[in-house]
Amino acid sequence: MLMLQNLFSKSCNMVNVAIVNKLTSDAKILITGGSGVVGLHLYQAFVQAGIRKDNITSTYFSRDVKHLEKVFDGINFVKYKDISVLADKSFDVILHCATYGQPLMYTSNQMDTLELNTADQFKLLKKLKPNGY
Repeated sequence: MLMLQNLFSKSCNMVNVAIVNKLTSDAKILITGGSGVVGLHLYQAFVQAGIRKDNITSTYFSRDVKHLEKVFDGINFVKYKDISVLADKSFDVILHCATYGQPLMYTSNQMDTLELNTADQFKLLKKLKPNGY
């Protein structure tokens, strides 16, 4: 467990150094798959770096959004397949973390995995501001 914590700590520190130091507290952030373990740590890193919670949007798949709202206080949630509701929004930073975390799911749902990791990225790029990350 400690090794995993170190990994998240290093990853979040890289987010802090590489991205957050270049943004204001009003930056708009989108984290796809943000309701998972990686998303939770990224959310916390952005909040600790001074990004306003209400400027962070996260997608979720099947979890109960009421439970998520308690864990991620103040964040905006959108069901991943309903991302079209963000049509009028653009973001300074988009972190695409939506994919299967379990190797068996990853390999048994090859077409879904391919779509999550390719076609969906093109859709997300349209939501990124011209100077975004």
